[in-house]
Amino acid sequence: MDRLLIGASVTGALHTESVRARTKTGAAGPGVTADGLWERIAERAATVPEREYERLRRLAALCGHSVDSTHPPTHLRRHLITAGSPQTAAVVVDARRSAAIATELAPPRATVARAVLNGATV
Repeated sequence: MDRLLIGASVTGALHTESVRARTKTGAAGPGVTADGLWERIAERAATVPEREYERLRRLAALCGHSVDSTHPPTHLRRHLITAGSPQTAAVVVDARRSAAIATELAPPRATVARAVLNGATV
């Protein structure tokens, strides 16, 4: 749920990657490739400190943050999840299955990464 709160930041990071790939600005310049795009974005998202998530949670509660009009605000969904007791996972993905999923998703993942870097709307 917290990751939903940094959607604008992730969108900004994708835009930056796109601009860097299409211009000579930035350290990477036009050599930026789609390879590793999602890992770079995940690394950037991982640097968001807990205090920023806390700030965004408070702001979301004040503003009623919601992903879209068909879902309750994010802070309410997060509260519901944290209020319950932990449950055993119904589906567990082992390393073999995870690798198979990654292999299956590799072609569309690369296609979307190239589209993002070419300036497609995110």
